[in-house]
Amino acid sequence: MSLLVVEGASKRYGNVVALDGVSLEVAAGSRTAIVGPSGSGKSTLLRVIAGFEAADSGKVVLDGTKLCDDGFATPAHRRQIGIVSQDGALFPHLSVSDNIGFGLNGDARDRKGRILELLQTVELEPSMAERRPHQLSGGQQQRVALARALARKPKLMLLDEPFSALDASLREHMRRAVARMLHTANMTAILVTHDQSEALSFADQVAVLRGGKLVQAGTPQELYFRPFDGETAHFLGEAVVLDADIDGAIAECVLGRIPLDAPYPPGRARIMIRPEQFSMSDAKTDKYGSVGCPGQITFVEFGGAAWTVAVSVAGGTPVTVKVNSALAPAVGDRVRIDVAGRAHVLPG
Repeated sequence: MSLLVVEGASKRYGNVVALDGVSLEVAAGSRTAIVGPSGSGKSTLLRVIAGFEAADSGKVVLDGTKLCDDGFATPAHRRQIGIVSQDGALFPHLSVSDNIGFGLNGDARDRKGRILELLQTVELEPSMAERRPHQLSGGQQQRVALARALARKPKLMLLDEPFSALDASLREHMRRAVARMLHTANMTAILVTHDQSEALSFADQVAVLRGGKLVQAGTPQELYFRPFDGETAHFLGEAVVLDADIDGAIAECVLGRIPLDAPYPPGRARIMIRPEQFSMSDAKTDKYGSVGCPGQITFVEFGGAAWTVAVSVAGGTPVTVKVNSALAPAVGDRVRIDVAGRAHVLPG
């Protein structure tokens, strides 16, 4: 069941089209990530949903209640939507307790009990209740901001790049922690992010915007392995795109015959393979026999757990391969590469 329905949302700023007929559904209890390059319209879409911007046309419906349509718009403070911004936007002069309880009604005892409950929900110690925001780490501040947003029990949570100011290790930890908290609270959430790996790991649904239009929406696995086009393929991660001759469910290319993820009409087309689908061995070994494609390493880049390796195969075609760091490849090495899994035909 869809908790949120956005239908044909459009928004212009002068001659600039920020949103162009965007339609999107978000299932109750799910997490959706909206991604896209700068200027794609993702932040504008979030602001239209929140009520901070009025759409020029289109409709937004939350839990069966129409929030905007044909010039009508419910004010932001009456939409039952919580929001956590990039900087948390905590009140610096208030304690953690007062930040979380800001806007909560009820007597002092009920209010205190609710604040302690929320501290537990976001995995903060009760002893932190009297601290000020400047006495907290970046991750702790984001937890307080999330607790404040959860305090009024919104129907929908909007997360506007909430992890972007954190360092890499803390960012990953916080992403997992927030996903766990939202799941525990059975909270429907939308995350706007410019980090593709963050979107793929956080969300049940990923929506890609480009030029104000919704290009593709689906599960992270669908978008990663079956992108709508080459631009989406490269935006969501590294991709190897090759020309191929299609014969039913088989693609014939410089790497040999590769099975496709679905049958496709015969003819010439472009196929996409992800670098991690490749395996590589020394050309002197007979691990793959005649199956592997011969090539020569032209570039290597160390990346911790894995090397990024460029291999020149038949005709000088470059292929990017991800290999375990234990293999320690070197420029000039002759290798054989093979493909695991299936290739995807890029439409058009």
